[in-house]
Amino acid sequence: MAHVSSASWWTWSARSAAAPATYTGQDMKTAHKGMKITTEAFTALVGDLVEALDTFIVPEQEKGELLSVLGPMQKDIVEVP
Repeated sequence: MAHVSSASWWTWSARSAAAPATYTGQDMKTAHKGMKITTEAFTALVGDLVEALDTFIVPEQEKGELLSVLGPMQKDIVEVP
């Protein structure tokens, strides 16, 4: 699996949360092409993200906003159901 830079991830997540940041990376489909990410791996990522958000006591509204942006991206990220 290819490495995603921390800067790229945080820029994407800030942009997704409507924070003042500009994401200049590739679209999700292009960025993940050929990585053979499975539904199971995507679901695990979401679970880890929720756990981290809970650990840092991120309010439910903000957590929901981030997850509502990530969820629809599954179709562009997952290549192997």
